[in-house]
Amino acid sequence: MSFKLNEINTLNAEKLILSCSNASLLEIPRKFDWGESESVNEINIESVSQDITIEMQSGDSIKLKGEDYNLEIVKNISIKA
Repeated sequence: MSFKLNEINTLNAEKLILSCSNASLLEIPRKFDWGESESVNEINIESVSQDITIEMQSGDSIKLKGEDYNLEIVKNISIKA
């Protein structure tokens, strides 16, 4: 399963919060293959292992292995006074 950036943006998401229990692997490289960025291109969940790879706009891939993943979508809500 994968989530593309444009699919997440159509949900009007301000931020995503990914959590898991029993993490056994977390890799966070900072090579900036494509230049500096804080944006996410894609989130992939391997169908068999359930490992998660988050591809950043910089070209770096963050890898997470754990159990009981939770992806919370925080919507951008504006309140006018």
